[in-house]
Amino acid sequence: MIRRESVENDGRLKKITVTELGKRHDENALKAIKKIENNMFNGMSEEEIILFNKLLEKCVTNLEILCQDEINQENARIFKKAKPQNIVKHS
Repeated sequence: MIRRESVENDGRLKKITVTELGKRHDENALKAIKKIENNMFNGMSEEEIILFNKLLEKCVTNLEILCQDEINQENARIFKKAKPQNIVKHS
């Protein structure tokens, strides 16, 4: 599905290209996704689909905020554990 080839002037690098088989798999996957989307939205008006997408975007945004908050809280816990106890505060 992919091909790795050496780069002529730099042995550390590899050129990665998609094979014809990989391209066909990609096309088939896109067709399958389109079929699922068409069936999923069957019977919905354009306005309902737009509303659905807006609600999903809000859900994703809320989850991104939650994940960032969780990461920040974990980083604060790690920092607090690693922080030396004899720091002198300067005013």
